[in-house]
Amino acid sequence: MGIEGAGLVLNSVGDPECRPAYRKALQAYLEPLRDSMCDDCRRRMTDNPLRCFDCKVPADRAIMSKAPAITDSLCAACRDHFDQVLALLRKLEIGHRIDPRMVRGLDYYRRTSFEVTLPGLGAQNALLGGGRYDGLIHELGGPEVPGFGFAVGEERLVMSLPESAAVPADAPEIVVVTLGEEGVARALGVARSLRRAGRNVVFDPQPGRSLKAQMRRAGDLQARFVLILGESEVREGAVTIKNMSDGTQERIDAERVEARLREMAGA
Repeated sequence: MGIEGAGLVLNSVGDPECRPAYRKALQAYLEPLRDSMCDDCRRRMTDNPLRCFDCKVPADRAIMSKAPAITDSLCAACRDHFDQVLALLRKLEIGHRIDPRMVRGLDYYRRTSFEVTLPGLGAQNALLGGGRYDGLIHELGGPEVPGFGFAVGEERLVMSLPESAAVPADAPEIVVVTLGEEGVARALGVARSLRRAGRNVVFDPQPGRSLKAQMRRAGDLQARFVLILGESEVREGAVTIKNMSDGTQERIDAERVEARLREMAGA
C-alpha cells in the first residue's frame, strides 16, 4: 500500500491447553496489587485477567508492563508453532518485534496475535490488529476449524496512505498455488516480490489441498495467471506459470517470474 515506516508486532497467546497455567501465574502476580488498580481491572482480575492488558489507565499499564510473559507458559506445540512463524518472517526478511505482553483477552484467540503499527499516530498507533481465530466457529456451535482475521482502524489507515496509493482491481491478476510444505515459504517470497512490483496477487497457503481444488479456486477468482510451486519446482528453483486464458503453461527460473509475466501480459 506504500505506507512507509509501518512495523509488525506479534506474540503467541497460547491455546486452551497452556493458557490456564498462564492465567494462574498472572492472577498470582496481580492479586497483591489489586488495590492499586482501577475498578475494571479488579473485576477482570477474577473473571479474565488477560483483559487487564487492554486497560488504558497509565498506572495500570505500568503494572501490566511488568507482568509475567505468556511466552514463558507456552506448551510445546504452541512454542513450536510460534518458532515456525518467526522462522518464516526471518526467511522472508520481514522486520518484526515480539511483544510478550501483547495478549488478547477473548477466548477464541489461538496462538499468533499481531498488530501493524505506525510511529507518529500517537498513543493509538495500531493500523490494524488481529490473530488466529481457531476457536471462533466452535464457540458459535460449529466444528473446530482454523481461522484468521484482523480489524483495521479505517481512519488511521486512510490518513497514513500516500496520495499515490493504488486501488487494486477486484479480480486478482495472479494466484499462487503450492503442493507440499516446502513450497509455502518459497511461494510467500514470490508473492511478496510480485506485490512489491505492483502486481495484484492472491496466495492462500493450504499445503494439504489438492492442485485441482486450488486451480478451481483460481478459476473462480478469475485470475489471469496461476503460479505453481510443487516439490520439483522448489527443488529446481523454478516456477510453473499457467495462462488461464488459453491454458498454456511453462516452467521458468524463479528469478525470471516478474519479467516473464510482464512479457505475457504485455505490460
